Amino acid sequence: MPLDQAITIGLLPNYHPETITSVGNAAGDGARMVLVSEELQQELVQVLAKVELLNMGEHPSFMDEFIKALFFPHEDLLWFES
Repeated sequence: MPLDQAITIGLLPNYHPETITSVGNAAGDGARMVLVSEELQQELVQVLAKVELLNMGEHPSFMDEFIKALFFPHEDLLWFES
């Protein structure tokens, strides 16, 4: 889908399309990098030690905000200002 169409339906915020750059399969590339690098594996262990579980379902307004975010275009137009 072209970026301007993704912006029009609210899939992406209303940024100028020329400021958005596709990075391809960044998650897959990062996973491959960690698999072949002991240095990155050690860094990953340090990062994972800092990860904390946050149960969003326990936040009082989470469900309302989540439901509003499901619609295209998004119900909260402040997220899509020009």
